[in-house]
Amino acid sequence: LLLWILLMIRLFYLQVLSYDDYHKLVIDNITSETTITAPRGIIYDCNMTPIAINVQVERVFISPCDIQSEEEKVLISQGLSEILDVDYDTIYEKAGRYYRMDETIKNNVEEEKADEVRAFINEHKLTCIHLAETSKRYYPFGTLASQVIGFVGAEGKGAYGIELQYDAYLQGVSGKIITAVNARGGSMPTKYESYIDAESGYNIVSTLDYKIQSTLDSYLEETFYENKVANRVCGIVMNVNTGAILGMGTYPNYDLNTP
Repeated sequence: LLLWILLMIRLFYLQVLSYDDYHKLVIDNITSETTITAPRGIIYDCNMTPIAINVQVERVFISPCDIQSEEEKVLISQGLSEILDVDYDTIYEKAGRYYRMDETIKNNVEEEKADEVRAFINEHKLTCIHLAETSKRYYPFGTLASQVIGFVGAEGKGAYGIELQYDAYLQGVSGKIITAVNARGGSMPTKYESYIDAESGYNIVSTLDYKIQSTLDSYLEETFYENKVANRVCGIVMNVNTGAILGMGTYPNYDLNTP
């Protein structure tokens, strides 16, 4: 009788008092979340000419839990290493994580390379290599106002200039796909499946005029070399009636697409 009483107390603690905690553990154990990156806001000049945009690229990833044999692991490691110029040992190590469903091989893969990966998948009838659409930051005018506009780092966060100053507005809110998985990583139907849309970042209209900025950049470069400057040359073009900065730059500058 004493043992039964102790058992009942224990069951009451597990099933009633600790129900929420254990229920959360179960849900976390059977669900998988995939993050959907929010499109970053566009930066315009004062005439609505885009000076910072997003271009479509793809993420190449593998699902190690779907790899059938050691031979297949070697095959995908060699193939992806040659196509994407990623270290063979790094891919091989990731392919050995058989308990994982998603291991990124390379981000920001351009269309041409992505097509080569698809051809490789089709040629060998592989089910463990996947591609997902994403985007990367692109600056149409390259070096234009490079110190003012700034750039986006590898993690998608603003690292300098306007991109950093207004990062909280530009980056938006990521979405997610929540799916249920079994012990082998396969999907299974459940009421806990859900899709949460990503919210795009806000666009920003600057006071820069890309034509004026381009002219300023040219004169800064010319001044730098004509005067044999030891350090750098800076310049600002301002609307004296409003204080709006129409052009602002420093030379030497840098290419925003390869900062």
